[in-house]
Amino acid sequence: MTLYDLEEDEYDMLVLPGGQPGVSNVEGNLKMREIMKRFDKKGKFIAAICAAPIALDAAEIVRGEFACYPGCEKAVRGGSYVSNRNVVQSGHIITSRGPATAMEFALELLKILGGEQIYAEVKEGLLFVK
Repeated sequence: MTLYDLEEDEYDMLVLPGGQPGVSNVEGNLKMREIMKRFDKKGKFIAAICAAPIALDAAEIVRGEFACYPGCEKAVRGGSYVSNRNVVQSGHIITSRGPATAMEFALELLKILGGEQIYAEVKEGLLFVK
């Protein structure tokens, strides 16, 4: 499926992976920016990890606190960078620091979408301690 085939109303969350050149590709894609802006306007969840908050900034939707890979915060004009938390939720925007925080990030997204019980069951099954 391409972005042009995306039925946005069918999705509750948009998740942007980090890494290059993917982040630059998302950041520079006008269609993707439009989608992020519509998700934001509707109050739908948008999540970004590692360098991906740079793409959120390109869509001008970073307003509150955010986390990202150290050093990438210099490319984000909006919001307030948080360096001491692995996952940061500011309204319907969820961000995370990088590869080593991916499990914690994924579990937080699961909690948002599936609720506390499913989150706890999956976390226990993964043997994730935090």
